Amino acid sequence: MKPHTDIAQRSLIAISWMSSSNLISMSILLMRSILLARLLPVEVFGVYGAASAIISVAVIPAVFGLDRAFVHRSEFTQDESSAARIHFSLMSISTGIWLACMSLVIWLLSDGALRISLLVLTATSAVTLLCLTPLTILERRVVHRRRALEAVLSAALTTLAAVWLAWLGYPLLAILSTNIVSALLLVLMVYVWRPVWRPTWGWSTPAVRYFLGFGGKSWLASLLTELLNRGDDLWVSYYLGAQQMGYYSRAYTFATYPRQILAGPIYAVTGGAYAELKEEPEQLSKAFFRSNAFLVRAGFLVTGIMLLIAPEFIRLALGDKWLPMLTTFRLLLIFALLEPLRSTISDLFLAVGAPIQLVWTRLAQLGVLIVGLFVLGSYWGIEGAAVAVNLMILLGIGVMLYRARQYVRFSLLRLFLAPSLALLLALTAASIAQFIPGVQGADWRTAATKIIVFSGVYLAVLWLLEGKSLQAMLNTSLKLMFSDRPGQTQPPKDADNGAFS
Repeated sequence: MKPHTDIAQRSLIAISWMSSSNLISMSILLMRSILLARLLPVEVFGVYGAASAIISVAVIPAVFGLDRAFVHRSEFTQDESSAARIHFSLMSISTGIWLACMSLVIWLLSDGALRISLLVLTATSAVTLLCLTPLTILERRVVHRRRALEAVLSAALTTLAAVWLAWLGYPLLAILSTNIVSALLLVLMVYVWRPVWRPTWGWSTPAVRYFLGFGGKSWLASLLTELLNRGDDLWVSYYLGAQQMGYYSRAYTFATYPRQILAGPIYAVTGGAYAELKEEPEQLSKAFFRSNAFLVRAGFLVTGIMLLIAPEFIRLALGDKWLPMLTTFRLLLIFALLEPLRSTISDLFLAVGAPIQLVWTRLAQLGVLIVGLFVLGSYWGIEGAAVAVNLMILLGIGVMLYRARQYVRFSLLRLFLAPSLALLLALTAASIAQFIPGVQGADWRTAATKIIVFSGVYLAVLWLLEGKSLQAMLNTSLKLMFSDRPGQTQPPKDADNGAFS
C-alpha cells in the first residue's frame, strides 16, 4: 500500500467523523451559548473570559511542546509505546509543578469570583494535561473516532449541567461546570472506557533530551500563539472591565462557532497527516493546498452569511441586551475566517521540524497586536481591539504563506481568487435583495432572504469557476472513504490537475 494513499484515506475518515461530531456538538454548544446568554449577566461572562484567558496562556509552559515532539516522527518516537511512557512521565512532572505554582499565585494575587474561576480552571486543566498522552497517540495515528464521540457527549452533558445550574440561580457555577464535566468525561473516554493507552512511566535519557529539545524549540511558538489568541482578552478584561469583556467574549464565541464547525475537523487531522507526508513533497503540497482551499471556500460562505445576518441574529437569538457587541461581532468574523489558515500552516512548520519559523512570525504579530490594542483599543474600546486582532492575523497569514513555499508548492491565485469573486458578488446581491418590498419588517424574514440569496449566488459562482475541480475532489473523497480496499484506490487524474492540485 502506498503510504500517501493510506494517510489520505485515514485523514478523510477522520475528517468525516470529526465533521459529523462537530456539526452535532457545535449545534448543541450554540444552543447552550444562546440559553446562557439569555440567563446569565454580562459580567459573569467577563469574569469567566478573563480567567480562561489567563489559564490558557499560563498552561503553555506546562505542556512545553512535548505533544508536538511526540507527533513529530523521529528515531525517538518511532516506537510509540516507549515514547508514550516517556511523554507521560514528563507530563506528570510538569503538571505537578505547574499545579502547585499556579494554586499559590492565584491564592496570593486574586480574590472573589476571579479567584474561584482561576482555581477551578487550574484544576480542570491539570486533569486535561494528564490526558494529553493518549490524546496525542490518537493524533499521531490520525484516528479521531473516539474524540468525535467525546466531543458530542461533552457538549450534551455540559449543556445539561450549565443550563440547569443557571436556571437554579448559580451563574458562576453554571459556566464553570462546563469545564468540570468536560474534564471528568475526558478521563472516562481515554483511560476508563476501552482505554487508548494505560498510564505507565518510563525514562530514557537520550529520548528525554529529544523531547525537551524539540519542546524547547516549539513551546515558545505555542506560547506566542496563545498570547495572540488571548492577548486581546487579557487587555480588554484589565483595561475595559468585566462588562466590556463580557460583550467581547460573547462576540468572539459566536463569531468562531462557524470556524469550529468547519475548520475543527480539518486541523484536528492536518498535524498528523503533514508529519506522515513530510518526506513526500508532492503529496504534502497537495494535502496542504486542499485542506486550506476547503477552509477558504467554506469559510467565505459562512462568514458572508454571518456578516449579513448579524443584527437579526443578535436580536432574535440573544436579545437586545447584547446589541452593543454588534460591530465587534462583525469585525471578529474576519479573524474567525483567517485563523484556521494560521493553524494549518503552523502544523506544516511543526511537521517538517521547523518550529523556529513560527517564533519570528508570531513575535512580529504580537508586536502589531500590542500596539494595536493600546492605540486602537484605547480610542474605540472593544471595536478597536477587534481591528487590532484582524491586523495581527493578516500579517501572520501573509508571512507564513510566504515562508511555507520553502516546503510546499501552491498557487495563491487558485487559493483565493474564485472564492473572493464569489463572496463579493454574493454580498452585493444579498445587500440589494434585502430592499425588495416585503422583505423588511420582520427579522426572521430579512435574515432568511439574505441567507438564501447569498448562498445561492456564492455557490453558483464558485461552481461556475471551479465546478470540474470540486467534482473531482468529491469523487476522490467518496472513493477513498467507501472503498473496501483503500490501498488500490487511486485518485482520478482530474483531481490532480484542477484548482485543488
